[in-house]
Amino acid sequence: MAEVTELKSFSFSKLSSTDNYDEIAALGKEIVEEFQKVGFLRLVDIPDFEDKELLDAIKFYYGRPKEEKMKLALKRFHAENKNEYRGYMPLVKNLPVFKEQTDFGNDSIVEPPENAPDYEKFTKEKNCYPHEEFGRTVDKFYRIYHDCALLILRFLAIGIGVEESYFTDFFFENQTDQHLSTFRLLHYPPKGKISNLSDKDIPISTPEHSDSSLLTLLSTFENYGLQVRNKENTWVWVRPVKNTLIVNLGSMIEEITEGKLPATLHRVMDLGENRYSAPMFVEPCFSNTSFLKILRSEKNWTDKKYKNYGEFSAKTSGRHGEYDEITENPKFKFFPKEEVLHNGVGNGIPFELA
Repeated sequence: MAEVTELKSFSFSKLSSTDNYDEIAALGKEIVEEFQKVGFLRLVDIPDFEDKELLDAIKFYYGRPKEEKMKLALKRFHAENKNEYRGYMPLVKNLPVFKEQTDFGNDSIVEPPENAPDYEKFTKEKNCYPHEEFGRTVDKFYRIYHDCALLILRFLAIGIGVEESYFTDFFFENQTDQHLSTFRLLHYPPKGKISNLSDKDIPISTPEHSDSSLLTLLSTFENYGLQVRNKENTWVWVRPVKNTLIVNLGSMIEEITEGKLPATLHRVMDLGENRYSAPMFVEPCFSNTSFLKILRSEKNWTDKKYKNYGEFSAKTSGRHGEYDEITENPKFKFFPKEEVLHNGVGNGIPFELA
């Protein structure tokens, strides 16, 4: 049986209020050590974070009729729609992942000029909401997650001995926070019923992977399902705790630190019941290039050339890649197929919505 792991907790209130230099330095080192030893930590005591409010909004959103949800679907699923990056992705019967999900971005992003490259307009696409009240709820929690990300990144920088704004500077464009972070609302319907967490035949909802972001923040709403591969190379359950956020590092931090802060493998299991979660994948702003630099070096961690984070993201992000075999990747319109990370070229197999 996979054991249940207790993530170490860090208080948002304490991290954001302490002004003692020695305490700040010690907390930074403690956070770095936790990411190195476990790969995940838990953020608690988050102001205004009542996860039931977000969960109720998610249940409303996914409880609507299919035809209503499809009005906000990505164009690759509903040809009449215009949105291609921010929006709804439906349940598909014949894919290895069985989930419906919706991506939301930063509502504060300045709209690109008319002559901006198409991939910039793509990555800065506006959000789609079923109505204003739901949009206000999403925006409220987007900002809470964002504040948590800024705090963790600040202490991460302190813990590895660089300027405390080293990572958070990635967010700013003309001194304005313009980060491209993605806030995702997820619903995993059950495929079958299991008896308990020791069931060896628990199906996998999302296969093992690491995130491509700087870091990821996640609410699981007291739902089990998330498993982490620990440093002993064993899968362990992450215990869900109300009104907290689970935090893990993405591959971008791993590259910047040359593996000193590694991204952690994780997966999602199907426990035979409806499961909801809400991650934020924390990303730099469109124009940033500092993310390409190895820490304390002028060298890049990749030999490939990218004009900015926007181009890097469009070419290398595997986001929505699970649908590439059945629908065409919209990024093929901006770049040659061989320059874009993808899992297929579309229409390889027919698909049916669940």
